Amino acid sequence: INIVKSSCEHPLLKEPPADVARKYDWALSLDGMHHKLSEKQRIRTAFIVCQMFPRLNAAATYFKDQHCQPGEGNYSKVFVFETHPVKKERLARERAARAQLAKK
Repeated sequence: INIVKSSCEHPLLKEPPADVARKYDWALSLDGMHHKLSEKQRIRTAFIVCQMFPRLNAAATYFKDQHCQPGEGNYSKVFVFETHPVKKERLARERAARAQLAKK
């Protein structure tokens, strides 16, 4: 896989709304499960996400500006982890593997 070409084609992260702590009282963990958050957890999580995503997008934008051919960089902010098909497939495989281990 050509990492630069792949990175140029990949969209940026969809940034959360400013009121994300009010809109969402849950978080999606790496195992694909939704977890209810306390108000304190919601505020902390919202702070981190609202700080981290724009910075990651800024770093990705800089990379694309430096390495992608003109017109080849995808700067659309549409990538959402939860709905990414590769992640869904991986999570499904991991859940199936854990279920098999639990049976033993």
